[in-house]
Amino acid sequence: ATFSNKYNKNYIISPRGTLSKNAMVFSKSVKNIFWYSFQKRALDRATAFHATSEDEYNDIRSLGFKAPVAIIPNGIEIPNEVIIPQKSRPSKKLLYLGRIHPKKGLEMAINAWSKLEHLYPNWSFNIVGKGEDAYIRSLKNLVKVKNINRVEFFGPLYGEDKQKIFQDSDLFILPTMSENFGMVVAESLSNSTPVITTKGAPWKDLKT
Repeated sequence: ATFSNKYNKNYIISPRGTLSKNAMVFSKSVKNIFWYSFQKRALDRATAFHATSEDEYNDIRSLGFKAPVAIIPNGIEIPNEVIIPQKSRPSKKLLYLGRIHPKKGLEMAINAWSKLEHLYPNWSFNIVGKGEDAYIRSLKNLVKVKNINRVEFFGPLYGEDKQKIFQDSDLFILPTMSENFGMVVAESLSNSTPVITTKGAPWKDLKT
């Protein structure tokens, strides 16, 4: 932003969820320092914004920025081949895949699963992704305290391995507090795996 103003150049900012109310809550004191030191000024001077959803557009406008906003959703690569699990198979898999972070609502999902697990003895819950070790340990401890048997944690997966676990799963969940787009929802649907998510993700079309 400083360079662009110095040389009278236009610049476009794509916030990627950083301006949502929920995102601003985490590390709030540090973000406030950055915001009032230089970040807000850089945003004020932007020629335009790129939002990936209508929800993100609303976040930009709610902070008072007046520059034009283009709403352009993210694109994804559609798999060449989709193998849909046999509905008659005895075991079923529930999947969360993404960043393991407090804003993703995994405590809520684990608490919900603790109340449902005994009703669905043929289902297991896989949590796939990376995050801070201390936070992952706290989730594993929650599973232990709740005496849950069928929750398993895996590290991050990429490329074909990620597509395979989507296709091997029967249902994908994203219990997030806030998303600017939610790429994993699109990726799951492109692999023919149905999705349940919260109103924190801009996927109202899941209803239709």
